[in-house]
Amino acid sequence: MADQPPPQLTLYSFDCPDPKTPHQKRNSLSPFVSKLQFRLRHAGISYVDAAGSKPAAPRGKIPYVKFAEDGKVVGDTGFIVRELAQRGLLISPNDSLEKGSKTVRGEDYSLKIMVEGHLYWFLMYERWKENYPLLVAAGPFAHLRFGLRRLATKGLQGFLRGTLYFQGVGRYSFEEVGVFMREGVEVLGGYARRSYEKMGEDKGVFWILGGKEATEADFSCWGFLVGVLVLKFQPVLRRLVMEHEALVEYVRRSHDRYFGDYRDFEQLLKEGG
Repeated sequence: MADQPPPQLTLYSFDCPDPKTPHQKRNSLSPFVSKLQFRLRHAGISYVDAAGSKPAAPRGKIPYVKFAEDGKVVGDTGFIVRELAQRGLLISPNDSLEKGSKTVRGEDYSLKIMVEGHLYWFLMYERWKENYPLLVAAGPFAHLRFGLRRLATKGLQGFLRGTLYFQGVGRYSFEEVGVFMREGVEVLGGYARRSYEKMGEDKGVFWILGGKEATEADFSCWGFLVGVLVLKFQPVLRRLVMEHEALVEYVRRSHDRYFGDYRDFEQLLKEGG
C-alpha cells in the first residue's frame, strides 16, 4: 500500500483521547470543531487532530489550525475557511447561491445563525447548568486524574455560567429554555424532512436546503446535531432531535460517508442515549 500523503494541517481542539481507548477517534464536544472537521473532509483536505489550548489559540478561541506548508496558525472557523479558500484548498459551496435566489441565500444564512448564535447557547446551558456531574466524569478533562479533573471542570463551569448569564440565556429557567429549544429544533426538522422526503428510495447523503450540494448551513447544522445525538451531556435537547427521523438520517448519512474511520454511527447513537 502506498504511503499516505502528510496532513495539510493540524486541527487543535480541547478534545483528548478517551483514556480507555486512546487510539479511537471520537466526536467532538464542540459543534465548531465538528463543523470544521466536516468542512475539511467534505473538501478532501487531510488533517490531524491535536490537543490545543486557549493561550496558544489566536483570539483565545478553539478550534484553530496550523498549516503544514508554512506553519501559519489561524483561529475562528470563519477565518480558517477563508484562509483555506485563499490557498485554493476549497471552493465555497455557497458560490452557486451567490448567483441564485436571494431567498435561498437568506435561508442558508438564517439557518447558520440560528444554530451558531441561538441553539448553541441552549446546548451550553443544558450541559453546564443542568448536567455538570456528567461533564466531570466524561467531559473535556476526562483524561486527567479525578482531583485535577474536578478542579478544571469546575473552573470552566464557572466561566461558562458567567458567559451564559451575560449572553442572556443564563437568566432563564431550564423550562423556559426548553421552549426555545423545541422551536429551533422544529425549524431544523422541517427543513430536513422536506429534503429527506425528496430523496425517496435513495439512501444517499442529503442536504438541509434540499439542493444537490452542501451549503454553509449544512456544516453548521451537522456540526451541532452530531454532538447532540452521540454525546450524553444534553438529554433533553437530544430527545427533541430524536423526535425527527429526518434529522437523525441527515446526521447518520453524512457520518457514514465522511467519518468512516470513526465508530459505527448506530453504536454511537445508542451510547448517546
